[in-house]
Amino acid sequence: MKRAVAYLPQDILEGLRKMAAGKNRSVASLIREAVDRVYGEDIEDVRIGEARLARYLADPKTAVPLENIIAEEERLNAKAV
Repeated sequence: MKRAVAYLPQDILEGLRKMAAGKNRSVASLIREAVDRVYGEDIEDVRIGEARLARYLADPKTAVPLENIIAEEERLNAKAV
């Protein structure tokens, strides 16, 4: 884990401190949980996209034509209906 600095309005920080004390947790753990809940899926999407890009750049022949992706999406959507 790496350290990050965030500036928060005083009232929010005070509220976080009270919540943390009431839950016997640290303010940092509450912030990490909130960031994960709000941005966790997006962060994972970025990681997946970066991994796919790296695979493609290593071997561009692995690319799937857009038409194939669209056809597969249409097939899956038709199945769902």
